Amino acid sequence: MNELTQFAPGLDKIEAGSLYPHQADGVAYLLSKKRVILADDMGLGKTRQAIVAMEAGAPEDKILVVCPASLKLNWKRESQLVDTAAAIEVIGVDRETADDPRWLIVNYDILRKHADRLHDIEWAGVILDEAHFIKNASQRTNYCLKLLGVQADANAPVIGPEYVFLLTGTPMILADGYTDDQQAEGPFQSFALCRSPGGSVVSVLRKALLRRLPQRLRLGDDGGLQYR
Repeated sequence: MNELTQFAPGLDKIEAGSLYPHQADGVAYLLSKKRVILADDMGLGKTRQAIVAMEAGAPEDKILVVCPASLKLNWKRESQLVDTAAAIEVIGVDRETADDPRWLIVNYDILRKHADRLHDIEWAGVILDEAHFIKNASQRTNYCLKLLGVQADANAPVIGPEYVFLLTGTPMILADGYTDDQQAEGPFQSFALCRSPGGSVVSVLRKALLRRLPQRLRLGDDGGLQYR
């Protein structure tokens, strides 16, 4: 995927040397595809890749992160490492509502409570961490899909945020050999079809999914980690 780095917009905003080569390639992929399932295995830096891609693709616009409650403060820390001046609000942790936060972080369990506020904001990007939380149909899943701009009619135009990153390190749809449309669970099918209404669910999802494994990382000549 090294060739993607010359085509993805916004990469000039990324500080040289701030990412491992496989992470830089991942950021290029996220920026070029814009609506992606990032399914790298644990430890490869999905959080950092997603944050840097959002900073490069939508440097002034509002970003929403939905994640498990236990990961909210980690997302805040990681966001501040990338942008030390970022205005960040962690819903359910911060005592007061920020006047105009650029990054808003909320956990899945309280989405319903804050649905009105979240849906009133024009998001440039939405990140769902541990996105396997929405692989089954539920009210929580419906809230998330609405935030992503997924509509009930697969032939309807894509609406909502320009950048949508679904992050999961858990083996899931298509990551481990799924080949049949019958195996594509509803929410991920909706995510795929809103990108390409006429295509096969599996073929479209494969084009929207990036998964890499740690056993294929090697130490490069420059001392950095290379993915092979």
